[in-house]
Amino acid sequence: MVGDPDSVKQHHQSNVTINFLKESGIKMHYISNSITTAPTLSQVSRLLATAMPFSEEYTDDDIFITADADMMPFHLKNHIPNILADQKAYFYNADCTGPIRVPPKRGNYKVPMYPMSTISATVATWREIMGLSSTNYGGHEIEEYLENEFGQEYFHLINVNTRGFRGSSVWYADQSLVSYKVAEWFKANPKNRAAATLTRGGCYPRIDRIRWPNPSEMLKQNLNQLGDAHLLANGYTDSQWKLFEPLVQLVFNGSKYDYLRSRLTKYRMDYVSSV
Repeated sequence: MVGDPDSVKQHHQSNVTINFLKESGIKMHYISNSITTAPTLSQVSRLLATAMPFSEEYTDDDIFITADADMMPFHLKNHIPNILADQKAYFYNADCTGPIRVPPKRGNYKVPMYPMSTISATVATWREIMGLSSTNYGGHEIEEYLENEFGQEYFHLINVNTRGFRGSSVWYADQSLVSYKVAEWFKANPKNRAAATLTRGGCYPRIDRIRWPNPSEMLKQNLNQLGDAHLLANGYTDSQWKLFEPLVQLVFNGSKYDYLRSRLTKYRMDYVSSV
């Protein structure tokens, strides 16, 4: 999480979320930004998690998975390499998008884009792909890494509060960086390509926010035929929750999930409350 812990907790919705995550047994790691925006540092830091101090708790064969906050995957098998089959990395929706331009300091050409919506790899493989040898990274070290890849002025090109930030080259910096690094990793050794699973056939079918089913239709969806859901941007609001809750019922169906469904409902109520 980007920011000073005490400052972040002063924000009601952030505090509610932090408490919910702690209750769920999830560990949090805080980093601070200085020359990048909080969204940029948050996005890119996912690629460098195996250089942070908490990564020392894991073995080389443990698996780290990137994730988007607005994506709900339905099948773990689509997001994790088969270590028993000597697979070291898994690229979900590997040919779902077009190419992307590499970081400016690395040239003026494009490589296949590997979507961040999930990429999974062993700890050792992440470090190899990203060229990491230290486990001392904080916000400052990540920003130095970014300057080395993109140049000193790259992240001053656009302000997070401007309308053009989303969809800009800065917004896609994480995609550019990881796609370049993966392409270089593949070139370095043909065995790396053989040890990576890349899903083919375009994008997995999904429940998408731009064509969100109405509540009755949502409950009829067959998860076995779908890869993931691209979640509603404001699913916690009163109007959107009526559309979002049926997805919760669909995915977490049955009595064994009763507590989870009720706890998610309580979290949502706490999140939208003003007290």
